[in-house]
Amino acid sequence: MTQLVGFSTRTADTSGAILIDTVDGGDYQNLVRRAARSATLDGGAHIVNLGFADGDRTFNFTIQEMSQTDLDTLKYIMRNYASVVCSTRDGVFLGTMKLLQPAGSVAIQFMVGSKLSN
Repeated sequence: MTQLVGFSTRTADTSGAILIDTVDGGDYQNLVRRAARSATLDGGAHIVNLGFADGDRTFNFTIQEMSQTDLDTLKYIMRNYASVVCSTRDGVFLGTMKLLQPAGSVAIQFMVGSKLSN
């Protein structure tokens, strides 16, 4: 089963939007808390928990088959735009494409800055 994911630029650009099918099982649904653990002198641990923020999330997508045109669109977006909008079934997010690896299956790593939808 695949999941539909969209990438687009924040400003109007006729070459800056794409909708793709990703392989199911990506980790974009993982949640991460701002937490740290430190060992204490008595053998215990002290945990600092600063809560949850979407800005701590990183999405990893895998696409098995992609046309050269779609790959060129992703490359264009990554090369020319620092801020990118990513739409998933969990919401719409603003962030940056950190990695685009077109070796065999295409891998995309998206670092979330904030969630734009509720």
